Amino acid sequence: MVRQALILGEVKSSEKKAGIDVLMETMRKVKGVKEAHLITGPHDFYLIVNVKDQSEMNDAVARLREIDGISSTMTCLVLNPKT
Repeated sequence: MVRQALILGEVKSSEKKAGIDVLMETMRKVKGVKEAHLITGPHDFYLIVNVKDQSEMNDAVARLREIDGISSTMTCLVLNPKT
């Protein structure tokens, strides 16, 4: 079963000016991340993640949370992925 999620996140204020491009590129390299975009509003970025199962989703989220420069994430699982 394919698992899909939208992950919203915030960037540490120290990264917002100097390191945002590097941070976005680092997130794009995490296995399962299909899209990564900067946004406006209460969150700084969103990611689309597609993986084969919940175990891979857990790994992707854990790796994202380990990236220096990310202050928080919120994972929203897609209930009926159309992939």
